[in-house]
This record gives sequence, C-alpha cells and structure tokens, in this order.
Amino acid sequence: MDKFNACVAGSPIAHSKSPDLHTAALTALGIPGEYGSVELTEDQLATHIDTHPELVGMSCTMPLKTTLAQLAYERNWNIDPTVTATRVANTFVRTPTPSVYNTDVAGIVGALRTSVTSAAIVGSGATAASALVALKELGCATVDIYARNQRTRADLAQLAQSLDMDATHAGLEKINWDHDVIVSTLPTGVDLDVPARLSATVLDVAYAHGSVGEKAKQAGAEVVPGLAMLVEQAVAQFIHFVGVTGRSLSASEVQRATVAMYEAVNLTPPKGDSWSPSH
Repeated sequence: MDKFNACVAGSPIAHSKSPDLHTAALTALGIPGEYGSVELTEDQLATHIDTHPELVGMSCTMPLKTTLAQLAYERNWNIDPTVTATRVANTFVRTPTPSVYNTDVAGIVGALRTSVTSAAIVGSGATAASALVALKELGCATVDIYARNQRTRADLAQLAQSLDMDATHAGLEKINWDHDVIVSTLPTGVDLDVPARLSATVLDVAYAHGSVGEKAKQAGAEVVPGLAMLVEQAVAQFIHFVGVTGRSLSASEVQRATVAMYEAVNLTPPKGDSWSPSH
C-alpha cells in the first residue's frame, strides 16, 4: 500500500487552495499522508513526474493543463474521456499505467447539482470546454456560447454539436440571459451588462470580488460560487489519489471529505449526498 503523497503544481502556485482542501480531507478521514505544492512550468512537468515516483498523484493548474494532456498522449497513458473531449487534463494519477483526468467536469457537475435543459456559457477557453461537457452530463440539450474570440467560440460550438447538443455562438454583446443555467468562465474584471432581474442559476468560476456572479446575485439569481467548483473537482481528485494507496472510499467517507473541503474554504456544504465524480 502506497502512502498518500500528492501535490498541486503550476505557476504561479502560492495562491492555490488545493493544499488546504486535500489536507482537510485527509484529517477528516484520519488518513496519514501529505499534500503540498510545487512551482512548475510546462517544460518542467515531465521531469518532475519522472523524478518523484513517491507521488500517488498530482493536481495540475495553469499553465500545465494542456501540457499534461499532451504528455499523456505522447506516452500512451490512460486518458479519461473528459480529457479527450476538452483537450486538457488537471489530474495525474500514478496507476500501473499512469492515468489523466479532467476533474473540472466533475467539479462543475457537483457545484451545480441540478438538471439542465438549456444553458449559456460565457467565455470560450479551457474551462468553458469543461463546462460544456458537464452541462451535457446534467442533461442539457441546448447551449448558447458567448465570447469575444470568434474562432474559439466556434470550436466550442462544434464540440457541443459533437456531443449531440444544439449550439449557437455570438459575441459578448449579444448574451441571452434567459436560460436555466449560465456558466461564466470570464476572468474577474470583465464588465458585462447583467439584466436588472435574472432568474437563472449562475455559476461564476472566478473566485475574486467584482465578477459576473456579484452582478447576477444583485439581480436575484441563484449564484453558485467558483469555490464550490474548486472543492468538487478536488473531491474527485482525492478519490483517485486515495485509490492508488489501495483504499476505496465509501459513500459516507466521500461525504465527510466533501464537507471538510467546503469548510476549509469557509463555504457551507451543500445539502444531500455528495455527487460522485463522473469518471
């Protein structure tokens, strides 16, 4: 049985909340181990994985998500469908043949915790692709994509169509806010004209103040904070990492780990059972 020894990697990394989340889960379940952080750039990722065999897994944040996916293809690792669809990976797991996942998908599913018929995605980067796959898992059949970059939003619409979703795309000035769910993947500071009244559920992946979520909340929308997505994707990672040590978590243990992670970032845990990772 391997010891739980994992970390988060990226650059910059000092701001990462992942060590707090995983350490809280380890403590809640009484699992010995450690979870640290390491500053890595794209050209350092492969060497770090190769020279640290003691790691059961690694969480990868920017700018490593695309690099990790490319490395997995180059080395014929096990590639989860979430990585195939989104072309990014945020989780390395040291299984006999290493495995990579994009747990941002499970993070969005777990943060929203609702069935969806129609949705809008604002932004067209890597997180937007994760949001699209998550919305598909939640039952979404129709999605509108809004972003400044015409090429990337068209690519995202094409991905939606490949998932058998009806999709349109347009610029930020043409946002239709009349949807069940709106997922904003825009960075903090992008100014949008949010209607005075808004009935949608809004997931704003930005963590800082002054974001789309604040305006949506003022308009009466139910706003899901980006930190909830961070917690839920970390729960999915934690399950994978613990699995490498030879331990399988029960549903009640997953629930306890989830609650501990929410409390570690001062969020109220959602009611009901935890949502298991999609893959």
